[in-house]
Amino acid sequence: MATLLIHNGAMAGAMAALMLSRHEVSNAATPSGEAVRLTDVADAIAVQFLTANGLLTVPMADGDNADTFLVCFAAVFGQISGRAYTSTTPTDYAAEMAIAASFAKAANTNLT
Repeated sequence: MATLLIHNGAMAGAMAALMLSRHEVSNAATPSGEAVRLTDVADAIAVQFLTANGLLTVPMADGDNADTFLVCFAAVFGQISGRAYTSTTPTDYAAEMAIAASFAKAANTNLT
């Protein structure tokens, strides 16, 4: 099962939501240090989203729909917007990503 689009959509959604919250995710002295930490947090969220997807009765695959990337982006963005996350441990996001993956799967199934 290909999951590159699923991971990248989830990571992009996480990055957008984290940036939207305008909450610093680290005490980095430079903007580039903050950016590295933000992408590490976003990747942890995306990894957990992939794990949650794998636990679905019928997991999503990249080829399920032409809009899989956007569906995953929207599900993760909507689930974590406005929250201040800083952990780089994927399992810290298990509950949130279980909801996001279920939402994305339902939306992916219903797209025409």
